Amino acid sequence: MEGLGNSIKEAAERLLNEGDVDLVIGYERGTTPLRSTPCFIVDSGDVDRLIWDPTCDANLAKYLIGQDAKIGVFVKGCDARSAVVCIAEGQIDRDKVVLIGLPCSGVVDRKKIDSVLDGREVLDATVDEEQITVRGEGFEEELPTKNFLCDSCLSCRHRTPAVYDIMIGDTPTEEPDTDEYAEVDELESMTAEERWAHFVEELSSCIRCYSCRNVCPMCYCKECFVDETMPA
Repeated sequence: MEGLGNSIKEAAERLLNEGDVDLVIGYERGTTPLRSTPCFIVDSGDVDRLIWDPTCDANLAKYLIGQDAKIGVFVKGCDARSAVVCIAEGQIDRDKVVLIGLPCSGVVDRKKIDSVLDGREVLDATVDEEQITVRGEGFEEELPTKNFLCDSCLSCRHRTPAVYDIMIGDTPTEEPDTDEYAEVDELESMTAEERWAHFVEELSSCIRCYSCRNVCPMCYCKECFVDETMPA
């Protein structure tokens, strides 16, 4: 992933300089270790801010809804699928979007990393497809990236966008080693009472912070389920 950095910057610079887009949406380094943040670029002189590594987890399709400008947006396989749904439902004008496809081998799960650090604070980190190196006061740990990916990435069969205007890099050839429907099969094997208990437990930690609503790439419902007191 990291090796695609120059190609990403060149693509963004070309689109902006040639007037093909008014805005490029990608990723830049976050303010804390192991985090990236959405990056909005209107000046080609700012493309050096762009990055691409396994910390780039945000679904950037979210930022296309309701925009009038012509936008170039970097998309992983999951982001592109979100964009396709929004286009099909009339929430995004396809003629005003340039989808820049990125091959994805998965994004890191910070909770999994925290679980092996025993409370030690990460002050600095470097991440690539092979290795995560975390550093803090009095320690440095090297972790294999593949062991710390999000669970959903382990079963992903759409790592390369199915729809794109520009494709950067090669398609990942490694097949997922986890059944993508394993959790569905487990839920279907439960009784109605067991399913109810499962979801009660899952939602027990909800504090209605509305983060789920704010990051939802399909956030154009007239009423969100998180605003309902008795969702159906």
